Amino acid sequence: MTGSDSKKLMLIVDDSKTNRAILHSIFEKDYELTEASDGLEASTLLKQKNFSVIILDLNMPNMDGFQLLDMLNADPKLKNIPVIINTQFGQEENELKALSKGASDFISKPYNIEIVRHRVNNVIMTTELAQQMINTEAEKRTLEKLHHLAETDSLTGVYSEQGFCHYADELRKSKDTEYTLLRFDVNHFKAINELFGAEKSLAILKLIADRLKVLVGNDGICGRLGADIFTVCMPTDKLDAEKIVNDLEQLISKTLPGFNASIYSAIYCMNDPETSVELMLDRAGLAIQQIKGNYLDRFTKYNGLVKDVMLKEQSLTNDMEFALGNNEFCIHIQPIYDIHTGRVVSAEALVRWNHSKRGLLPPDSFIPLFERNGMIAKLDHHVWGLVCAFLKKLKDEGVEPVPISVNVSRVNLFLPSLGDDIVALLDKYGIDREYLKLEITESARTADQTRLVEAVEKLKELGFTIVMDDFGTGYSSLRVLKDMPIDVVKIDMNFVAELGSSNKASIIVKHMSTLAKALGMTVIAEGVETKEQLGYLKSVECDQLQGYYFSKPLTEDDFIKLMKKS
Repeated sequence: MTGSDSKKLMLIVDDSKTNRAILHSIFEKDYELTEASDGLEASTLLKQKNFSVIILDLNMPNMDGFQLLDMLNADPKLKNIPVIINTQFGQEENELKALSKGASDFISKPYNIEIVRHRVNNVIMTTELAQQMINTEAEKRTLEKLHHLAETDSLTGVYSEQGFCHYADELRKSKDTEYTLLRFDVNHFKAINELFGAEKSLAILKLIADRLKVLVGNDGICGRLGADIFTVCMPTDKLDAEKIVNDLEQLISKTLPGFNASIYSAIYCMNDPETSVELMLDRAGLAIQQIKGNYLDRFTKYNGLVKDVMLKEQSLTNDMEFALGNNEFCIHIQPIYDIHTGRVVSAEALVRWNHSKRGLLPPDSFIPLFERNGMIAKLDHHVWGLVCAFLKKLKDEGVEPVPISVNVSRVNLFLPSLGDDIVALLDKYGIDREYLKLEITESARTADQTRLVEAVEKLKELGFTIVMDDFGTGYSSLRVLKDMPIDVVKIDMNFVAELGSSNKASIIVKHMSTLAKALGMTVIAEGVETKEQLGYLKSVECDQLQGYYFSKPLTEDDFIKLMKKS
C-alpha cells in the first residue's frame, strides 16, 4: 500500500493516549487511522466513515467496549465490521465475554508488533473472504455452522451466553408458560485449579454442564456464561433451584475428595417482556454479590429490595471519589486495655463516613461494598494517612502515643509496593513503625495461602507488628496461625458475646487463648461488654481487652482527652 486512497480505514478506540499512540505507530503505514477515546465518540464516528476494522479497549468511561459491541450487533450496517479487542495478559474472562458478544480476536499488552499486525491482517482477510462468499449456498451453510459455534460453549457443549440469551428469549415468549432464570457460580472455584490443577478444573466444568443437561431435561435450557458461571431457564413451576444446586455441590465434593463445594445462586422471574435476558442475568449476578460470603444463605431472588440495595450501593460507589477528596472519611479510635493494669496499651482505628447527604455511616454499610468493587484499596491508604497524621498530632500535643492498628485488605496485601508505601507514610509524619500495627482481615486470609505468607513475611522484615483479626472465623485460621509470623491474635467478638451463655464458646475461647500464648503471641479479646466476660477472660489469661465495657470508639479529640487523663 502506497497511496492513502488504497489504505483501509481503521478505528482505534481506547481511553489511554499512550495505548492509542503505540497502536498508531504500529499501523500508520498500512491503514488510514481514526481515534476515539471512548465508545460514545466511536459510535458517532462509525456513522460517518466505513471502517474496515476496529481495535477496541474494554474498560472506558461513558460507553465501555462491551456496550459498543452490543451497539454494533444491534446495527445491521455495522455488525459485520471485525472488532479486535485490546486487552491485557490474564484477562481471560473479559476476552471470553467479548468473543461471545461478537469480537473477532484480541491482542494483548505488552504488544508484540509482528503478532499484532498478523492478527489484524488475518481478521480482515477472513472477513473479506466471508463477504465474498455471502451469496453462495456454501457460505450460507458456513454461516449456519459459525452461528451454531457462536451459540455453543466450546468447552462444555451447553449454550454460550449468546446462545442461551437467544433461546431463553424465545422460550419466554410462550403465552401459556411463565419461565424463570437460575444463575449460579461455584464458590472459590479458583482454589480447585490451585489444589487439583487446570485439567481437573476444566473437567469439573464439563461435569457440571453434563449434569445440568440431565437435571433440566426437555423442560428448559442451560448455558455457561463464562468461567464457573452457569445458568438455567425453566418453567417456573418446574424449576427446583435448591435441588439443582445441592445436586451439583454433592457431585463436585464427591469428585474432589477434601473439597467442600458451595454454590451461590439467584433466580429471576422472567415476567417483564421489556427487560432483555442479558439484563436479567446481570441483575441475578448482582443479587448473588449481595450474599457472597454468607454461608447460611446461598440462595437469593432478584426483587425490588435487591434492586433498592443495588441502587444504594451504586450511589455510594459514585460518591466515594468525591468523599475522599472532600475529607468525608474520618477515623474513630477504640482503646485497647491491659487486662491486669487497666491502662490503655494500644488502640484500633475504625473508619466512619461522614456522608454529606446521609450523615455518619458505620463501616458495615460501605466496607463490604468497597471490598467487592476494589475501592477498598484507596480507602485503606486514606485511613493509614489519617492514622499517621493523628499519631503525629498526639506527639505534637505532648501525649505519649500508643500503637494503633489499621486494617490491610486483600487488595492491598498482595501489592509489591505495600510495605514501601506504608513506610513512606510513616516517614512523612515522623512516626516509628512500632506505632502502626497491621491487621490482616478475614477476607485476606481466604486468599492464596502461599502468597499470603510471603506478603506478611515481607511486612515483618520491615519491622511491622502483624495482628490476626477475627481469630476463630473462617476455615483457614489454624493454618494461618501455624504458617504466618503473627504477633497478635484478636479473638472474634462472636465468641466473646456467648461467654456465660454457651459452654462450648467458653471452652473454645480458653483453648484459643492457650494455643496463641503457647506460640508466643499476644491475645486480645474483642467485643467485651460485661463484667462476667471480663472475669472469664482474666481466668484464661487473655492479655488485652477491647469493647464497650471499657470504651466505645472515640473521636480523635475524645481519645486525646482520655490519654491525657491516663
